[in-house]
This record gives sequence, C-alpha cells and structure tokens, in this order.
Amino acid sequence: MQPDSQHLPAFPVQSAFVVQWHRTAHLASGKVIGRVEHVASRQTATFDSWDNLLAFMQRVLGGVRKTAHEER
Repeated sequence: MQPDSQHLPAFPVQSAFVVQWHRTAHLASGKVIGRVEHVASRQTATFDSWDNLLAFMQRVLGGVRKTAHEER
C-alpha cells in the first residue's frame, strides 16, 4: 500500500544536500568550486562547475528514486 501523498513531507530528507563553497569560490564571477554531500546517504563529491554539482545531485536523486520504487 502506498502512503497518501498528503501525508508525505514536502521536503524529504532523501532530497537534502549540503553544499560547502571553497574559500576561493566567487559565484558572481562564475567561479563555482566546492563540495556537496547528500544528507541521507552521506555520498560526497567535489565540483568545479554548476554542471558538475547538478550532475551529482541528479545521479544521487535518481538512485534514491530507483531504490524507493524498487521497495514498493
């Protein structure tokens, strides 16, 4: 039985990330450097572009959704 979507959290922990910016990062000029951690799985990655940051998040969230779907 699937849970009623009205009782699911709007911001589930499985979708939470911590982004830590490198001391030399300068977002206004496009210097995107840092580290990201997925809160639930503790997977981490470093990144040096928005594309790399988003690719990590997409990869992790894709795995989370696949696992959740398999558990149903």
